[in-house]
Amino acid sequence: MAGSNADSLLSAREYFTETTTQTQASLAASLRKAIIPVMKLNGVTGTPAFDPKMITLIAFCAARDIVRLAIYQESGINAVKVYSYLSFWVRKLKPIQDARDKKGEAIHDINERLSLWLLAEFIADHYAVAGKQSAKKRFDNFIKSGELFNYTVHSMQRRTFGPHHYTILARSICET
Repeated sequence: MAGSNADSLLSAREYFTETTTQTQASLAASLRKAIIPVMKLNGVTGTPAFDPKMITLIAFCAARDIVRLAIYQESGINAVKVYSYLSFWVRKLKPIQDARDKKGEAIHDINERLSLWLLAEFIADHYAVAGKQSAKKRFDNFIKSGELFNYTVHSMQRRTFGPHHYTILARSICET
């Protein structure tokens, strides 16, 4: 009996590691593919300075959280939540060291903005696949809203803003 418990524990650990690695690879690929085009689309000029190793770390942290969450949510993890966790880790680990706008001025809150731009892009793509084109339009309106978008960025910098906040924000924009 004692041996079977140890074997089960080892199996769970191996499963967790394998699942985290698969999820990490998928998230890292999505992030690498999207990061520069999303920044260009939102007015960032030149090539932003960032460490490619940070992309791997962001994907690892998001994957670890998602796999851990899956233990408690046996019915599966909603795509909005997956992208919310990924966006949270972009903001938290701040992969962009330097980015400039069209005037050549530094964008000091680039990582907070990037996390929202990426969330909008990922969620819009997800909803478009599901046949709900209005999600992209709603996110675009939020990003262009000025005060509301800027207040959200401000809150991300100066207040506690966790992955659940990203999820609530994304769902409130897309599912209304």
